[in-house]
Amino acid sequence: MTKAKEEVKVEVEEIIPDYTTWNLFQKMNEARLRLAMTCTKKSGYNGFAKFNYFELKDFIPQILRIFNELGLIGVQGHVNAAIDKDTGVELAPEMYTLTIFNADKPDDKPLIFTKKRASAEQKGQLPIQALGSESTYMRRYLWMDAMEIVEDDSTDATIGSKGSEPAEQKERLITPAQMKIIQSSGVDIQAMLQYFNVPEIGKLTAAQASEVIARKRLEPHE
Repeated sequence: MTKAKEEVKVEVEEIIPDYTTWNLFQKMNEARLRLAMTCTKKSGYNGFAKFNYFELKDFIPQILRIFNELGLIGVQGHVNAAIDKDTGVELAPEMYTLTIFNADKPDDKPLIFTKKRASAEQKGQLPIQALGSESTYMRRYLWMDAMEIVEDDSTDATIGSKGSEPAEQKERLITPAQMKIIQSSGVDIQAMLQYFNVPEIGKLTAAQASEVIARKRLEPHE
């Protein structure tokens, strides 16, 4: 009579790397990989160009969790701020920065990402509101660069679309007739201004206005 074979269960112990020994580049590569593997949803929506985009809330919580596990710290700042010669008050900075440190090796040289300032001011905004919008945009783009967060290229998607004009006409501003058509067509003005990054409708170029009108005409009618 043969003996019943006993099942042998082998438990494989998970080996967790010692991240305290990793350099900054190893940690950043791991952080980017982990973030890319998460199902990050784009909650932002541009009603004019009809595309979704990432907002800070879509990826900052995940980044903070990953950074905490790996021993990374991200610090936002700015450089070369203009100073009002009469009051001495610091005005808008020339560059926004995102500096990432290795918390386990604070003496290591950090990674620094920079973006040249771009105004996000829109017509009717208070100065503090314009500052908040600008800060949010700059933070979003800096983190997207640092973490290799990719989005569809909305610019390439519109090249060659109906209503586009030759490059030599790009600097000609919107005409009164175009402005009247846009204002009466039901276009989401704020989304349009955000898409073209202009403060008011009068700052659109004639080519941009043509694109807006063409988009509206191509929309299906109910």
